[in-house]
Amino acid sequence: MLRAAPLVLALFSTLLPASLHSQVTDKVPGAKLAVDANVQADEVDAYVEAEMRKQQIPGLSLAVVQGGKVVKMKGYGLANVELNVPATPTTVYELQSITKSFIACAIMLLVDEGKLGLDDRITKYLSGLPAAWSDVTVRQMLTHTSGIPSFVQDQGSGQAIVAFAQKVGSSEEIVGWAAARPLKFAPGEGRKYSSTGYHLLGMIIEKVTGKPWGQFLQDRFFAPLGMTSTRVYSAQAIIPNRASGYLRFGDLQNGLWFTPAYRESAAGGLVSTVQDMARWESALEAGTILKSATLAQMTVPIKLRSDSVVQERDGTRYGLGWDLPAYQGHRVMAHGGDHVSGFTANFSRFIDDKVGIIILSNLMPMDIGTITKKVAGFYIPMN
Repeated sequence: MLRAAPLVLALFSTLLPASLHSQVTDKVPGAKLAVDANVQADEVDAYVEAEMRKQQIPGLSLAVVQGGKVVKMKGYGLANVELNVPATPTTVYELQSITKSFIACAIMLLVDEGKLGLDDRITKYLSGLPAAWSDVTVRQMLTHTSGIPSFVQDQGSGQAIVAFAQKVGSSEEIVGWAAARPLKFAPGEGRKYSSTGYHLLGMIIEKVTGKPWGQFLQDRFFAPLGMTSTRVYSAQAIIPNRASGYLRFGDLQNGLWFTPAYRESAAGGLVSTVQDMARWESALEAGTILKSATLAQMTVPIKLRSDSVVQERDGTRYGLGWDLPAYQGHRVMAHGGDHVSGFTANFSRFIDDKVGIIILSNLMPMDIGTITKKVAGFYIPMN
C-alpha cells in the first residue's frame, strides 16, 4: 500500500463537529520535460474525475513522468472552492511529509561531498541535546530508528496535537518538547516515525552549510532545476497560485491554522506544484542532481541492530528517507504527506519501470494510495 505520513486520522475526527487539510534550465542535462501525446489521456481523466466525485475531493493536480519525460500533467477540480479557482499543473500545494524526502536527498548530497557521515552522532553537529540522544546517528534519524519522540504524532491525542501545533513558537520549542520526553526505544532497536528527527536533520544541514535548510535546497536543487514554485511555506508571503486546504469530516471546511514555527519545519514545510515535482522526478531519473548510485543506496531496506529488516504486514520496507512499498512485484520508492491543514500528497517512483507518479491535493483525509496505484496501471503493465 502506498501510504502518506501516519497522522492517525481518527485522532482528529474528534476535534470536528459532525456537520462539518517555468521552464527547466538548459544547463541541467535530462531535466527537460516533453509530453507524449500517445497516452490514453481520456481514460486517466475519466478515472481521476470519477474518483474525485467518489471521495468528494475539491482539487487535485497530477503529473506522470516516464523515462524522464512528462506523459501526463493536468489539474482537476478547484484549488479554491470559495473563489471557484480551477486547479492546474501550476497550482501550489503543501507537500507536508514529502519534504522529508528532499531533506534526505540533501543529507545524502552532503555525505557525497564529505561534509558529514551517515554514522556520525548528531551531537557532532548540534549542542544542548539530552544525554539520552548522545548515541543517535544521522542514519538513524533518516530511517526513523532514533527513538526520538515525534512532535507531530506523539502528543497523545488529537486535541493535544492541534493545541501544540497552534502554540509552538520556535524551533527550539520543538526540540525542547521532544528532549523532555524519554526515547521510544534505544537508538537502532526499533522504528517509529519521527518528525522531530527530520526537524533535527534540517538543523544539521544549517550547521554544516551555514544556510537555512530551505535556502540550501533552493541553491542546490530548486534553482538549478527551474523549480520556481517550490519553497518553504509562509503564511505571510504572496505565493502565486496557492491552493486552499480543506477538511472533510462530514461537510467541507477550511483546514486548520498552525504557527509558522510548526509549518516551516524541515519535517514538512515545503510547498510545490506537480510541474516542479515532475522536474524533480526527471532529475532523479537522470542522476543530474544526486548520483544514481547514491539514490540506489537510499532504496536498500534498513536493518535494526538485531540485523532484522523492518517490514510491515503489507510488505512495505523502508530506506534512507523513503518508503519502499511492495506492489505487484514492482519496486517502488515513495513518500507521502497529509495533515489537518487540509492537504494530502503522494510521490511514487516505480524504479525499474522508470515511471514517477505525482499527486497533490487540497483535501484531508483521502485515499491517495488507491489513486496512485490505479493511475500507475495506465502506464505500467500490472499483474
